[in-house]
Amino acid sequence: MNEKLTSEEYWENFWNNIKLPTVAKPSFDLYNTLLSTLPLNDKPATLLEIGCAPGGWLAFFAKIFAYNVMGLEYAKKAASLTRKNLSMQNINAEVIDKDFFNINSIEVQSDIVFSSGFIEHFTDTQNVVNKIYQITNKFVITIVPNVYGINGLISKVCRRSVYENHVPIDLHIIRSLHETAGFKTNVCQYIAGPKLILLLDKNSFSKKFKKISKLINMPGILFNRFVEIGNRYLGFSLRNKVFCSELIYIGTKCKEN
Repeated sequence: MNEKLTSEEYWENFWNNIKLPTVAKPSFDLYNTLLSTLPLNDKPATLLEIGCAPGGWLAFFAKIFAYNVMGLEYAKKAASLTRKNLSMQNINAEVIDKDFFNINSIEVQSDIVFSSGFIEHFTDTQNVVNKIYQITNKFVITIVPNVYGINGLISKVCRRSVYENHVPIDLHIIRSLHETAGFKTNVCQYIAGPKLILLLDKNSFSKKFKKISKLINMPGILFNRFVEIGNRYLGFSLRNKVFCSELIYIGTKCKEN
């Protein structure tokens, strides 16, 4: 049994106060990694995002890569929010409000299957990646948080409830999950470091005491902005398990027998 570590109610509340419209703003390192790896051609590719609320990544791929985008979001209010966000930006995209494990892999097919912060919320992560293999025609892009190193320690101490909703995944694990499913690895690395997660973010205290939380978070916000400017100026980012907040896997689907 593949147990979910989060509930529909959790995600409804998670996106409850998001300001629209919104577009994902990846770090310099992540942006360049995607740009140098993914196809850009005259024939637009299709991209499906799993767990797509609030639609920021769908807007990003539609605007920057000109992909025909589609989203899957099982939390109904979050799916409605995603539709509203995309509509406000005049982006034509189907958002399916259905559980990932209940979708028909024959009916839902896409050139690229993208997820950010999804697979680590299931106890049987291999089963999740196997399902992704069934619905992609060519590429997979998987981004997960790094719950090791400094950021893992911050999350474990200051955001315990959030930390416990994640299955720990490192580079070896994420590569093994995808290659076991049948993908050929193109990119597998820690990304966009050094970057700190905020001490008070995405927990009950930060939602109740926004101004106090913002003040406490300010050193982390300023540090991350300084690092991002430095990365852009220098043209590279530090990538290691200790300091990076995320890791990314990009793979190509091997031909099925």
